[in-house]
Amino acid sequence: QLGQPMMEYGLPNEKVGAWTELITTQFFPGLQQRLTPQKFMELMMEQMRQQGFRPTVNVIYNKPTDLTYEFIVTGTPAENQHELQRIWTNEKGMYVMHYASRPGMSKEHRMEWTTC
Repeated sequence: QLGQPMMEYGLPNEKVGAWTELITTQFFPGLQQRLTPQKFMELMMEQMRQQGFRPTVNVIYNKPTDLTYEFIVTGTPAENQHELQRIWTNEKGMYVMHYASRPGMSKEHRMEWTTC
């Protein structure tokens, strides 16, 4: 069985710990047999809450095998962050694409990432 491949893409000249925009892609083979995109999102947000963050969550698009949502974290010791995630499944597994921006996201970027 394959592992859980993940790729991260940042802006030129930015370091891993000091980024302003980051795209992350993940693949979880077989996870679609145990979780729906909705349940995956709920688990991710619960993990954030357990770590002391208080994300504001907004679901943008929600179908049984395809979900897009955003969350915003502010007022924390860590940097503020605005993130969009799309989670979708097929017969092979679950795919997650993240676009994160620090300290926030412009309305223009949000529109670009949420308009089909």
